[in-house]
Amino acid sequence: MKRVLFRLIAYILAGFSVGFTGWYLLVSNFAFENTRLIIVLLIALIVAIVAILILKKASHIIPEGIRINSSWTVAAMDGVCILASVIANFFIIDGYSSKFTDLAPLIMNDPYALDVIAFMYLPSLLVLALFVTATGGQSIAIDKSGLKVSGAFGVKKALWEDIKELRPDEQYVMVSRVGTAIPSRLQTNLDIVTINSETITVYQPGLKKVSREILKKIRKYAPDKLAKDLELVEAAWL
Repeated sequence: MKRVLFRLIAYILAGFSVGFTGWYLLVSNFAFENTRLIIVLLIALIVAIVAILILKKASHIIPEGIRINSSWTVAAMDGVCILASVIANFFIIDGYSSKFTDLAPLIMNDPYALDVIAFMYLPSLLVLALFVTATGGQSIAIDKSGLKVSGAFGVKKALWEDIKELRPDEQYVMVSRVGTAIPSRLQTNLDIVTINSETITVYQPGLKKVSREILKKIRKYAPDKLAKDLELVEAAWL
């Protein structure tokens, strides 16, 4: 859970520093000779650097493990989430600026929309942080003893003799086609079910070569009893 919190804190810090700086640039008309503006820019830069350092603590890659998604993919996901945080912070700061200054809001002059954004800000960021940490920060190590999978809540292990089943878990999302909502496959995850009924989920890799590498290692070390299960996973992933 601490990795999720690290990512959440990084999103908040980066979003606030950039969002506030953008708002201050607009209200000050980009007057760079203004000493206060220079101070704001320097503080924002420091906070952004701190956010990046915290963000690095949000991922845990198992030694000799295989990353489910590349570092560039995770960076892109983090970038989108930070951008959402920046926009939300800008609207919140702008909307409530009249309560702390004599300035009227530049853009956010709808109090109802402002309250919704402010109320949903932290819950939405938490969901995003959890999603990115669980999917983007996941890695898997496979050897003759079993599997290790890292994710949002630490590292989970499963010995080969304790694994009862490997099964594909197809995820669907509803889309509209000719005015009718129909399910469309989003991704297929790998569920590792143990004899204790614990399920360890490995998210479908974004690249086929990563899927092949994972499946190759599983086929190399997995016992014969899992061969048919592995064929089903291969059919879904490749």
